[in-house]
Amino acid sequence: MSTERNIQRLPMITALILAVALLVPVSAVLADTLLSGKEIKQLINNNTAVGSRIKQAESVGYPEVWVQFKTYYGADRKMVDVGYAASGGAPFPAHGDWKVTKQNLCFSYRDSKKDRGKLKCVKVIKKIDGTYDLFRGDGSAYGTWNQILPGNHYNLK
Repeated sequence: MSTERNIQRLPMITALILAVALLVPVSAVLADTLLSGKEIKQLINNNTAVGSRIKQAESVGYPEVWVQFKTYYGADRKMVDVGYAASGGAPFPAHGDWKVTKQNLCFSYRDSKKDRGKLKCVKVIKKIDGTYDLFRGDGSAYGTWNQILPGNHYNLK
């Protein structure tokens, strides 16, 4: 009798195993993905990233604000970053260099008063909605890329 009962349960067990097997690939596709250096390079090389990032407060007691930006990452490893103040002021361009390490995008600005020559590195995480989150080494948020556009889409200089 127990053999007969086990045979009756076989289709149910098979269906359960199949359901679990199908869910694993779906959940892997739906997860956020930390990009490798190679993937970061393929994504941004000779392309323009459009998004927003946190602008650090100038003084203690002032809040951080999010600013909109467009950054062109040239094939020559030069970059042009144009930020737009939350107050709607004039854009402020910054020029620098970029490189990719194992799992980081690193960059430095040549013409920044505050960060001239300082190498900054961020991890890039692809979100399931097609955007990319950028995180500093300590895990704090740096910004978000909402779009990656081909070439120097806005002719940034």
